Amino acid sequence: MVDTNSCTVNLLIRKHEVGTKGAFRLARAIAAVAFSVATSLAIGILEGSNLAAVAMELQPAISRSGEGLVRSINEALRSATYWDGADGAMTVELSPTKTLWLFGDTLIAGGPKQGHPHRKMINNSVAIQDSSCDSAEGNTQSFDNVCIDSTCWSFWHRGKLHHPESVFAAEPADSYYWPGCGTVYDGKLYLLMKKIRKKDNPDPLFQFDWYADDLLIVSNPQDPPNKWVYTAYPLATLNHEVEYGLACTKDKDYFYSLCFLSDLPKKEKKAILARISWKDLLAKNTNNWQYWSDSEKQPQGLWEASYRNAKNIIPDCGPEASLFFHRGLNCFVAVYQPPLSPEVKLRVARKIEGPWSETFEIYKVPARLLKDGKSALSYAGKAHESLSSGNTIGFSYCENPGGLEQHVDNPGIYFPTVRSYTIEPQTVREMLDGAGSAKPKP
Repeated sequence: MVDTNSCTVNLLIRKHEVGTKGAFRLARAIAAVAFSVATSLAIGILEGSNLAAVAMELQPAISRSGEGLVRSINEALRSATYWDGADGAMTVELSPTKTLWLFGDTLIAGGPKQGHPHRKMINNSVAIQDSSCDSAEGNTQSFDNVCIDSTCWSFWHRGKLHHPESVFAAEPADSYYWPGCGTVYDGKLYLLMKKIRKKDNPDPLFQFDWYADDLLIVSNPQDPPNKWVYTAYPLATLNHEVEYGLACTKDKDYFYSLCFLSDLPKKEKKAILARISWKDLLAKNTNNWQYWSDSEKQPQGLWEASYRNAKNIIPDCGPEASLFFHRGLNCFVAVYQPPLSPEVKLRVARKIEGPWSETFEIYKVPARLLKDGKSALSYAGKAHESLSSGNTIGFSYCENPGGLEQHVDNPGIYFPTVRSYTIEPQTVREMLDGAGSAKPKP
């Protein structure tokens, strides 16, 4: 266990170098260290300042402290100097000691402007979590470094701090990437990326059009992210009926993607399972996908080249999710947050094709009240394979206050929150035994 007093002193020394913003971040970091210690220390800091905004931020941070929070990760994400919040929070294991975090829209604080941090938003950024790093400075090539509990975090974007650019750039120029999911195979990083363009919508949370998908292959993922070399391969169906990259996983033969399928003409979406062989991917045949489908000849289902009869394996899935084999639970797990729902849900299956169990709620995100009286949106719930072992599931979710003005008025909200959930093995067995069974009639 880390010495919380020395950790607080070190943070205090560091954050004094960045003035008001540093004090603001310090209060958040203290709140994450430990509930009892945080309360007394934060009060002492606030008594010596006029930072009313700190008090507004500290209250929800403390209310969410306690069992289940992965303190070190939450503290790291909130302790960077310039990386000022993001959503998404997908993870890929790059090595036994290094985990890649992929983020969507990211706020970069370039410096003070009229008494407030001058923030710019880019559409994607990444961080490297390195447990083999023993230096508090971390990777000096990145623009932000944090060391928490002997784990170093380096945060990355392209461009300059005063003019930040996304790590991954899409073409044409009026489009951009949001990360979907990814995995490493044969030394290369395979990323399914969502291709986005702006769309008119009065709600600032939904001013986007997910109109295509690309598979990005990074040839040198062990190098610093600003040195990455990648090639983009479009993944095309006729009218973007298949939306790839809700979640993905792999085995020795295939790369799997959980996808949305537009079920026309009903204008509904099904969550379907697609796969492509590594043999095809290594040969750059990036559109030879198969889809787990209904079949009259094989009632359990079969893999087909057409997506027309694809099975809806997770009916209430959200646009961001997770899917992997949980070695501790000895089954496949899917963790996700249904659209516009505060509930983070779990389903399990013995085989990746299913049948998948009924849902089990592992967490309900508490409502967070904003300054204008509205509530923040919670979304993007997903589990992380690198944080899941034994009978524990490590998962995250994101919160969003709205447009840029709401971000300024409600600082400290736009960050992923990472928690863990311990599930009873008997519960998993019962879910697996009931998978595919018809619901009893009332």
